[in-house]
Amino acid sequence: MRVLVTGASGYLGGRLCHALVRQGYSVRAFVRSSSDLSCLPPAGEYEGALELAYGDVTDYRSLLAACSGCHVIIHSAALVEPWLPDPSRFSTVNVGGLKNVLQAYKESETTIRKIIYTSSFFAVGSTDGYVADETQIHSAKSFCTEYEKSKAVADKIALDAASEGVPIVVVYPGVVYGPGKLTAGNIVARLIIERFNGRLPGYIGYGNDKFSFSHVDDVVEGHLAALNKGRPGERYLLTGENASFMHVFDIAAAITETKRPWFNIPLSVIEVYGWISLFFSKITGKLPLISPPTVYVLGHQWAYSCEKAKAELGYNPRSLQEGLAERATPRIIRTEMVAVRRSNRVANKPAPLYTQIITYERLELPRRNLKNGMYKRRDLSNRVYASDEVRELAISKAQEVESGLGGDYPTFLKPMTQSHVTGGFWLGLPVHFCRRNLPRRDETVTLVDEEGEEYPTVYLARKAGLSGGWRGFSIDHGLVDGDAIVFQLIRPTVFKVYIIRANSFKEGNKDL
Repeated sequence: MRVLVTGASGYLGGRLCHALVRQGYSVRAFVRSSSDLSCLPPAGEYEGALELAYGDVTDYRSLLAACSGCHVIIHSAALVEPWLPDPSRFSTVNVGGLKNVLQAYKESETTIRKIIYTSSFFAVGSTDGYVADETQIHSAKSFCTEYEKSKAVADKIALDAASEGVPIVVVYPGVVYGPGKLTAGNIVARLIIERFNGRLPGYIGYGNDKFSFSHVDDVVEGHLAALNKGRPGERYLLTGENASFMHVFDIAAAITETKRPWFNIPLSVIEVYGWISLFFSKITGKLPLISPPTVYVLGHQWAYSCEKAKAELGYNPRSLQEGLAERATPRIIRTEMVAVRRSNRVANKPAPLYTQIITYERLELPRRNLKNGMYKRRDLSNRVYASDEVRELAISKAQEVESGLGGDYPTFLKPMTQSHVTGGFWLGLPVHFCRRNLPRRDETVTLVDEEGEEYPTVYLARKAGLSGGWRGFSIDHGLVDGDAIVFQLIRPTVFKVYIIRANSFKEGNKDL
């Protein structure tokens, strides 16, 4: 069965393509010529299972051509932003795109058996003071954002088409979060990064807001279930735990063992900040993270029940605690890699190897903890320090491992010190390596260990280091002072990690 996925290069669409090809479907990914394809499975990973079709959902002819020979359309393409300088774009993409999909179905009716339309919880409407289900229809009396308006209008079009016999199944994800690109569709990750960067020092509001949070992998599974089990003409809420952003920040603080915000920022203050952000946005051309429409959304509640999806589709959303902790069972990782971009000046030269040279000084400073109103010196007696000889042996072995990896992908070596594996759990990376190979803005990068398990980690571009998520990786792998790690950048935001254990060496013995 061949499945056409619109919006395939997006945050959700890319993960849909991965899941579909893993389950044996033939996938045609509909993308724009300017799209970033890093979310899609790389060429050659699934022989013949994935093909690209270039076009735009607003260009009917290109969409119709992409539908040729397909049996199912998953229409996940959408313009997801709280605000745009030109609000008409929301209707053009979100409403016009769905109309084109439905028209393409009518012209390709002999082959297309089902349409899965990715709507949004916004299309159902706010739920101030209660929990809604699929029976609620948006009142269309007022809208917080132009995006909400466009999804509500498109929802009515989809339901009208269903009443006319079009085999369309409408799914409504909640606030989608999880590992992956920092797009407008991954607002939770963006706000958490802002929180840990210090640019969002307090809670947003007083916890009166309520949203239904959906992990991206649960939403993907919900789409696949809708493809196989969804009844044409039905609506399914692919939502999750109903909670406030205050609760999200508290869970993130507990997971990272950092302090919770100690004050609340009134929505009126955030709205003023949003208007200021809009002013600078018009100067810089960069869309703001928070705008006045965002504040209007925060002034309402958006709580939903997914019982229907659980009963009919077998939908099983994870809790916020589990989803934010990201410690689920290991996932399948990509085996085909893409080369990191390099300038023409050095394109024909071997990829450099980066080794960080560190000078170690044994200094013990009197650190103090405030407990029961009294300051006490921190107990460092349980810390184990590697000897200089063992440390050098680990580094030497790591250099051998690094050399054996070849020059196809950039690498660097990082010896572990106490500050990397206890206390602050911060890992600084070689600045030169970061400037040449890593994103220039904060991003979620993935550490893949030798067992293939993935660990999403926050990369702070301005500080050139790993923050949230590094602690979990360090603890899970039992890293200690003296260990040496080789990082190999196998994709733009994915590191393969090789650990050389200091305790594998004995004093005076240079062999493993």
